[in-house]
Amino acid sequence: MLGASRLPGRLTRLSCAAAFLCVVSGPGTAHAGSIGFRVDTDVDTRDGLSVKVTLTQTGDEAANDVTPTIEFLGKQTTGEPIAKFQPSQDHVWEIRLRDQPLTPGSYAVVVRVRYSDANGYPFEITSLAPATPGGKAGARVSGAFVIPKVPVDGDADGTLSLKKPKGRSGPFEGVLISPHGLHLTPEHFPVDFDQEGNASIDLSLNNDKLLAGTSVNVFALVSSDQDGFHQTDTVRGTIHIVAAESLLSGTTFYRAAAAAAALLVVLELIGALRRRTRGMK
Repeated sequence: MLGASRLPGRLTRLSCAAAFLCVVSGPGTAHAGSIGFRVDTDVDTRDGLSVKVTLTQTGDEAANDVTPTIEFLGKQTTGEPIAKFQPSQDHVWEIRLRDQPLTPGSYAVVVRVRYSDANGYPFEITSLAPATPGGKAGARVSGAFVIPKVPVDGDADGTLSLKKPKGRSGPFEGVLISPHGLHLTPEHFPVDFDQEGNASIDLSLNNDKLLAGTSVNVFALVSSDQDGFHQTDTVRGTIHIVAAESLLSGTTFYRAAAAAAALLVVLELIGALRRRTRGMK
């Protein structure tokens, strides 16, 4: 769950309790462990933009190659990686993104934390932190993701539904944010609201990294500029990854086995008939 509160001096603090991901050891290993992280993010907009990321390990297995990346207005900045992040350990990164003052508005900072487990399998935590360098935000665009469960190494289709409040004017632009290994398209798109203030965007999803049983957050950032004020509104959704369905169902398997057994019986009868015919000659 994400919670945000305004601190003095335009300093915004975000506390993100990251999903606790269970990592099951692969073949040949003798134990199963878990890796979990709590992410606390401080965003300072008093002189440009600075972000402090505090990461705390809440699991009982070490994480490898832990690396934070901050994304803001199309720019990425990555912190120094930690080769081995032990249970109960915490670490702070202070990342400077820009020196120029921001236009007054309400922005969203994307925080990504990548790591791998003992088997070398990659994971990523994705969260958002607000940046508010002055001004007052207007009524927000709301919405929801409608996405079915996504199979391992598979595809799915979904929809992003949006609702624009009265008084907000465009043009509006949308950006989709998803963790590494899960691809959502279109990544960038214009948002065209109808006369009632509704919009619907068709989505395509491809999963090529996430394991079955994983649940991850995805976000839509919807931005507009009105009267010199930039406003980015966020919509969050959760995607569940499931095992791919077997192409050979139980019923199909038994039917195929029965057909193969019948074929063997027929071939045996033909062979016996041929042997008998040769013996009569």
